[in-house]
Amino acid sequence: MEYAKKNFAELMPYVVKTCLYVTDLSQFKELNAVYVASFGLKPPARVCVEIPGDEVIAAFSFWNPEHGGEFAKIQENIHVQSVSKWAPPNIGPYSQLNKMRNLYFLAGNIGMYPPHLALINPEDIILQYHQIKHNFNQVLRLASNSPSLLLQQVSKSAIIYVNDIALLDDLMPLLQKDFGYLPEASLLVRISNLPMNSLIEMELVSDDSTVKTIENPQGLACRQKFYSADQLEAFDKETEVNTQGEVFYVHGKVDVASLRSNARFQGAVFVPVLELVNI
Repeated sequence: MEYAKKNFAELMPYVVKTCLYVTDLSQFKELNAVYVASFGLKPPARVCVEIPGDEVIAAFSFWNPEHGGEFAKIQENIHVQSVSKWAPPNIGPYSQLNKMRNLYFLAGNIGMYPPHLALINPEDIILQYHQIKHNFNQVLRLASNSPSLLLQQVSKSAIIYVNDIALLDDLMPLLQKDFGYLPEASLLVRISNLPMNSLIEMELVSDDSTVKTIENPQGLACRQKFYSADQLEAFDKETEVNTQGEVFYVHGKVDVASLRSNARFQGAVFVPVLELVNI
C-alpha cells in the first residue's frame, strides 16, 4: 500500500476496486489499519484471499480520468458498515460496490447471512453459493434501481475461489443453471484459505449496458469435467461431438487462446482453473 501511494499517488483517488492477495489471513487486522488510511469515505470495492508466497500483492482497478466526466459525479457507491438484513456489512474498510456509468465493480462475496454476520452454513457450499447470489443481487438491484435484476444478466467477468476442487462436482450444475454459461472472462481458483473459513468466494464485474434475457434457465449442456492439455488433445482427436456451447474447465499448461481459435472447438467456452494453495 505504501508503495502504491508513493508511486501512483495521482491515481489513488480513482481506484474503484482492489484485489489483495495475502500470505496469511491473520494479517487482516494489521493490513486494514494501513488500508483505511489510504482511502476516503467511498473506498474501493475489495477482494482479499490467501495465496502462497512471502509478500502481500495488491492489484488496483483505476477509472481512467480520460474517459471524461468528474469522478466524484460519476461514481455511485454502496458502503454499508452497519449490520443489515439486506446486504453483507464490510469486514474491513471497503465498499460493497462502486458503479461507474454502466460498469459495476463488486466486492468479493462469501456466503455470509447478513443479520447474523456468520456463514449461512459453514459446511455446505451449495447454501453458501445461494447466499452469495442473494447478496450480489441485493447490491446490484439497489445500485441499478431495478428490483428484478439478476447478476446472471449483467456479469462480464467472474472469479470463483474454492478451497476444494472436489466441491465443484456439486456446484457446477448450479453454475450452469444460473449463468447458462460462465462469462468468457472467467476463472476458477483453488485457494487454501478463504475469509471466515468459507468454502467459496466470488467476485464479479458487471455491465448493464446490455442486459441478457434469460429464456432458458436450465442453461446449456456442460461437460462437468476438468481437462489437462493431454486430455484436450485426445478429445480433439477421438471425439466427433459438436462443441458448440460446451464448457471446458481446463488446468495445467493449457494455451486457452489457441484453443479458442481452433476450429474444432468453435463455439466452446474455456474456463481456466488455477490452483493457489500452500503445499
